[in-house]
Amino acid sequence: MPETESSAVSPARRIRSGPTTRALLTCAAFGALGAILLAVISPATGALAAFAPPLYAVVAGMHSVLPFLAGRVLGFRFAATTVACFVGLLAGPFTPISFLVVVPLAVSGLVYDLSLARRGRGRAAGRTALLVAAALSGVALFLVSLPVMSPEHLIAPILLATLFGRLLGQIAASSVAGALAERLRRAGLDRALRERSSDRRPPPPEGDRRVKTRRRSPLGP
Repeated sequence: MPETESSAVSPARRIRSGPTTRALLTCAAFGALGAILLAVISPATGALAAFAPPLYAVVAGMHSVLPFLAGRVLGFRFAATTVACFVGLLAGPFTPISFLVVVPLAVSGLVYDLSLARRGRGRAAGRTALLVAAALSGVALFLVSLPVMSPEHLIAPILLATLFGRLLGQIAASSVAGALAERLRRAGLDRALRERSSDRRPPPPEGDRRVKTRRRSPLGP
């Protein structure tokens, strides 16, 4: 007995499990800008890390500005992590530690994203939550940097100063990202970026929605 059924499109089916292609292209653009900055200043910051880890910790916070900005304006889960990975992959060949630079960048972005996972994103997250997320990413970066610090720097005063530098650098990066996000909002660009990178498909027109139907055989059910 021939029988066909079609059901209404469930809203859950319109939710993408990951970022759209446009979102990835936007993340790649953010990552390219961050990679240029990282590649240009990495010789100077590398020398700074060898001689003054606390000062380096503060300066290195600039590399989190674009990932944090992406987390605020792109509007999909793990946007900061995605941009951070793009920065590391694109800048890796031009840095003294090659692709190992991906590790601290990705860890920072991941901790930032995870800490905001249940608090909303962008403006919905709240200033306090964003600052806490930045501070936690600073702690993560401090822990990641411990194995590569010189033995002479592994003493309490330098370690505490480096931890403070990480916190200061990441919180400053969050503040700069917030200021940039506000400028984008005032210019109306944040909505355009969010729409281009949204992980939700727009609902189909009312007339295009399929309704449940059943065709019966003329001979009976």
